[in-house]
Amino acid sequence: MAKQIGRLQQRAQELASKVAALDVTLELVAPEVSPTAGGALKVWSGRWGEYGALTSFVHSRIREAGAVGLETRHLSLMVCAHFDIEVTSSKELRHVQRNAVCPVLKQGREDGLLVSQVLQSGRYANATWRWADYLKTLKAGACDAGAGESPTDPTLVGK
Repeated sequence: MAKQIGRLQQRAQELASKVAALDVTLELVAPEVSPTAGGALKVWSGRWGEYGALTSFVHSRIREAGAVGLETRHLSLMVCAHFDIEVTSSKELRHVQRNAVCPVLKQGREDGLLVSQVLQSGRYANATWRWADYLKTLKAGACDAGAGESPTDPTLVGK
């Protein structure tokens, strides 16, 4: 978590320096234009609630699931129920899964927060998602006890 915070702080500093450079450029090109005249913008909220609500919901459900984890399809159904999205066919559910849930899961895996385990192969394989810190603890315990999941389990994807 500290590693992720460090990356985010570094990215925030990079963006702040870019904004400052744009302000200087704007001052040189058009001194009559004030970069602060527009005021602050409120982040958009809509189908998935306030900004970050979908990510927060998905992460909290996976964390609560513990060792069992959650399958992508089940998680998609939970998202639809929580955000009052009416799904009347499997095609609509796949649309929610592909366009809302999977991007959150993939970003969580890239950030090192989530790990996925695929027990079958194929294009439509249903992955089980777990919180990365929980799995690390589970692996450490299994290595100490000499039983359970292998830390080099080839079905585990992610960090």
